[in-house]
Order: sequence, then C-alpha cells, then structure tokens
Amino acid sequence: MANSTCTDSRDAFQQQQWRNNSERRYYQAVCQVQLANEEVAAADPIQYARQSLSKVAQPGLTQWSIVYEPTEKRISFSTRVAKEIRTLDLDDLDFDSASDALTVDVNNDVAGDLVPQLKPFTASDNKRIVNFSFDQTMPKSFVRTAVKQLVLNYPATLSVVGESAAVGE
Repeated sequence: MANSTCTDSRDAFQQQQWRNNSERRYYQAVCQVQLANEEVAAADPIQYARQSLSKVAQPGLTQWSIVYEPTEKRISFSTRVAKEIRTLDLDDLDFDSASDALTVDVNNDVAGDLVPQLKPFTASDNKRIVNFSFDQTMPKSFVRTAVKQLVLNYPATLSVVGESAAVGE
C-alpha cells in the first residue's frame, strides 16, 4: 500500500505525524480499518474495502486496487487502465502441477468472473503485457531495458517442485 517501511509508517501513525505521502496514505488506511467495525462497513465489507482503497489511491499513480477475501478464497480487483471490477474465485482454478499455467491480461476491459478469460501462458502474451506495463510506468533507459529483460526471462526459470513424499502415505 505504501512505499515507506512498515516501521516508519507505523511510527508515523502512532505519532500522528507523517513525513511523506506514503506515510499519510498509511495513516488514512489504518483509520479506515479502525472504522471498519461500524455498521457502514458491516453492511457491505467489500464495497467498504473498495471505497477505502479509493481514498488512499494516488491519482495517476495507483496502478491497481485489490480486495482479498481469504475465507471466500476470492480476489477482486480493478486497474488504472481497466476500471471494471474483475474477480477470481480460487475454488474455480485447477492448481494441479500437471495443469497448464494460465494467464490473463489484467488490463483487458472486462467485468466479473475472469475464469472464462484465462488462457494458457505464452511467451508472446507475456511479452505484450510486460512491454505495456513498462511503457506505462518507467521512462526509457538502460535500466528499464535491463529490468524488463529480467522480467521477460523470469518465467523460463520456474519449474514445478516435486510432490512431497508424505502425500498419500
């Protein structure tokens, strides 16, 4: 949420004095969490979470807003580019190691359940998404080119970790 360290942000909150925008946003977020037990938040906690994120967003800088519902195993989000709310219900996904890795462009302008939008990961889709993201957020430079190449190459470094020997024993 913030770009300051947790310690600095917590200290700024406790002292009610912030030195930068990051600490101010942290302060606002903590205040929203403290108010969450009131009736307004209890009536629609997801909407309250979205409103709280909106209050601490930085216009033109905030890239996405994500709400996690751990007990429901659901994630919902919107991005700066695509404002519609999209959801992923983790119970609808296949986490078997033999299954294809799936991907979705989070900036596609679709709403609702993203599971039907998921498709097998391809290097060309990844390159398009990474190029778009870097073009939107980083000025052209040698550093941008080097970091972007690291990001593009990262998926090739991943492998499936073997099943635990304890499974099925």
